[in-house]
Amino acid sequence: MYQRWQSKKIQEALTTRRVILLSGSRQCGKSILAAAFSSAPNIYRTLDNLAILEAARIDPHDFVKHGNELMIIDEIQRCPQLLPAIKMDVDVNRNMGRFLLTGSANIQSLPAVQESLAGRVRHLRLRPLAAGEIEQTMPTFLEKIFSKNFMTTNERGESKSPSLKDYYIDLALKGGYPEPLLLQKRKSRQEWHQDYLYHFTQ
Repeated sequence: MYQRWQSKKIQEALTTRRVILLSGSRQCGKSILAAAFSSAPNIYRTLDNLAILEAARIDPHDFVKHGNELMIIDEIQRCPQLLPAIKMDVDVNRNMGRFLLTGSANIQSLPAVQESLAGRVRHLRLRPLAAGEIEQTMPTFLEKIFSKNFMTTNERGESKSPSLKDYYIDLALKGGYPEPLLLQKRKSRQEWHQDYLYHFTQ
């Protein structure tokens, strides 16, 4: 599991907002990141589970009812009617950090969505993995540019590659989606990206 830089922003947002909405493209790691906050007493519910989705649709207000603990609802775009229920819930209980929602779509652009949660929600966008997240290094690219130090090292200070050019080309071609990074062959990674794009071009 990669350490995501947005994790710190989520932790900070939980202290200042009642609702946090984590959006981003499919397969960029939203569900995994949200699940990292699911330890007890927090509540985790994914709407990919059809039984849970049906319960949310039948009674949205009862579904979101809970105490001061954090409730994580994954794939919130599957049940837009939860948003008015969340609004009512956080207007009654105004404690911070009560909901963490994830969604692949721009939820508030969906036709069925009439509730913006304005003034209650912090929007955070998760993008595919940055090179620093993959390599487990701090984001120091701009510092390296100004110092003209482009040597790439790991956290122990060891050189990551004898060929800097080849290293950056390979890093760019791998991309930032977690799943294809597990594939060893470049062709397999290319096929994964082609299959991913296929679903958006049909």
